[in-house]
Amino acid sequence: MTLHQFPIGVDVSKATLDIFDSQTSRYFQIDNHTDAITAWLDGLDTQRLVVFEATSRVDQTLHTELERRQGAFVRVNPRDARDFAKASGRRAKTDRVDAAMLAHMTQALKPAPSQPRSTERVRLSLYLSRRRQMVEMRKQERTRRHQFCNDPWICQSLDHMLSILDQQIRSIEAVIRELIEANSDFRKASVCLQSAPGIGPVTAATLIADLPELGHRNRKQIASLTGLAPHPRDSGTFRGKRTIWGGRRHIRHLLFAAAVTASRSKADVKDRYHALTSRGKQKKCALIAIARWMITALNAMIAKNSNWQTKEMAQIT
Repeated sequence: MTLHQFPIGVDVSKATLDIFDSQTSRYFQIDNHTDAITAWLDGLDTQRLVVFEATSRVDQTLHTELERRQGAFVRVNPRDARDFAKASGRRAKTDRVDAAMLAHMTQALKPAPSQPRSTERVRLSLYLSRRRQMVEMRKQERTRRHQFCNDPWICQSLDHMLSILDQQIRSIEAVIRELIEANSDFRKASVCLQSAPGIGPVTAATLIADLPELGHRNRKQIASLTGLAPHPRDSGTFRGKRTIWGGRRHIRHLLFAAAVTASRSKADVKDRYHALTSRGKQKKCALIAIARWMITALNAMIAKNSNWQTKEMAQIT
């Protein structure tokens, strides 16, 4: 039996998992809780392929448990799943229907299984996710501090909360540094990535944790995974505007920020940016092109275990 012959489709919601086993055509439901998921996976053949939509926070428990077991699974882009359902004539949308649709989609398209992350990488990813949450909370509190600047009590409350968040962010960043230093592969990759312009400790740690494919995929695949690959919209003689979408959004945002920083501070990157804008590219489009070039370069660096070399990187297109 091949992996794609009898996949198991799982529709994930906040409270439950609706499961369709294509081998037995059986539907059943379990709680979206660690104990229930562990009990189900304990009785599951390790050679079965589990398929579910990438729904970020909601699929985290299932995703983490499958990675811990090094099980075979595919995280499907929700947009791709919906497009497949429409193309195959499935107009109804219920949890049971979606679970079956994911199994049938896998049988038809045979997507490559996702690459499981190690326990250390999963833990690093969780700490980085928590850091992002706290940074967002701090941003919101700073906005409120500006809004309520005339009320002394509210200002004092907000200042206290900002102080706590600053301290918590510093603490979790220290833990992230310790996790990277404790793992020789992470440590080498971090040094390698931070040799590139615009890449700081947090961006390097995020790439290590949430882009395990870095250095193991080709340039087009890595650009697509980060959502930086341009998608054409052409039909007949019509040539539509190329757009980017999909991929891992938080990584794309970090790479865009890195491109902004590098295009202002690093001579070779600045020259590339000005060359793009001088040819008529809009500034934002030029920065997206710089971000795509950078992730391609970083992919090559990790594959070769080498640091940023200006002359070599200039050859990458």
